[in-house]
This record gives sequence, structure tokens and C-alpha cells, in this order.
Amino acid sequence: MLSNKDKSINDFNNTIYHTDASFKKWTLLKNPELNKISLIIQKHYSDERSKRINNKKRFVYFQCTDFAIRYLNSCNESCIQNKNSSTIKNLRKINRGRNIYNFSVKKELIKTLFYSLCFDENEDKLKSIKDFKIITPENITGLYKNNAKEIKDIMKNVIDDVTNNNLEEYCHERPYQTFLMFKLFSSLPELYQMSKPKIIEL
Repeated sequence: MLSNKDKSINDFNNTIYHTDASFKKWTLLKNPELNKISLIIQKHYSDERSKRINNKKRFVYFQCTDFAIRYLNSCNESCIQNKNSSTIKNLRKINRGRNIYNFSVKKELIKTLFYSLCFDENEDKLKSIKDFKIITPENITGLYKNNAKEIKDIMKNVIDDVTNNNLEEYCHERPYQTFLMFKLFSSLPELYQMSKPKIIEL
């Protein structure tokens, strides 16, 4: 894996280091081509994350500085306050979010992952999705039947939050994301039986 080291990460200078698998030994990266690739990836990470924070979105992302999968809810009031604070001049210094391995309740982990897939505006990115079909609000709510209370709770919380309590409008405005939501909800009973590490791996 490639990364900047210590202060170099935050400063985004041209000093790139690479590390062993356990992140204990860091060595200066001297290969100019790999150095160039690292800087491109680093800039892409910075640009995309800043864009998402500016749009006040919630998402699961890969933190390049500590190689952890994290969940950041930039709709969270504390994040918004931090973003607007005059003492913080760099968006990269905003709360890095929560490592998804640190979710102690499986239900909360699943809801968080579902939010990250359904909340943001990703309609155009999903237009090549296979087996697409129009999903109605009735198709979504029909999945409530024959499911345990825990599954129903996850579905209701995701629907209420992601669609802003307007499932009909969401289905009309975002047909491809509605299809994705339907597929995710359909997998819930099986997903809920998995362990947290297996859910994250999947």
C-alpha cells in the first residue's frame, strides 16, 4: 500500500512513503512512476472527499491515511459546525468518521451501510445495473410481510430517513436507486444472520 507519512499526509507534499503489511516500517518511495501514481490517487481522494463534505452527505469511504473503512455522516450537526468553523481552514481536518468495525450493534451497521448506498444521488451511476425493473412503493412496503421485527425496523428507518418520509417521490425521482434499495431489502433476512465481519466483507 502507498501513503504519505505523518505530517506529510496532512500537508499533501511530494514526499511519499510505503509500508510493510503491519504498518510498522515506513520507507521513502523512490520510484518516480509509483510516486506519480500515489500523488494522483491522493489528490483524487482529497477532491472527492471534500466534494462530499461540501454537499453534506453521508457515506462509507476508504480512509487512505489509516487504510480503514469509515462511515462519515456529514449531515451530522457537529460535522456541519466544524465545517463552518473559522478555525478549520482545511476540509480534510473535519471528523474522519467512524470505523465501521467499531459498530457494536449489527442492526446499526446494516442501516449505516444501506444509508450510504441509498442516500446520495447516484442515479446516473446505476443506469447500467443488470436486471433493472421499475419498483413501486407497494413493492417496497410489500417486503414487510413475513419478516421479523428487527428486519422491519431496519427497513422503516432507512425508508424514513433516505426518502425523507416520501417513498412515492423517491421511487418516481430515483427509479434505479429504488431498484437497488429493493434488492438490498430483499437480502436483509439473509444478511441479518451473518456476523458483523462477514457483513463488512460482503
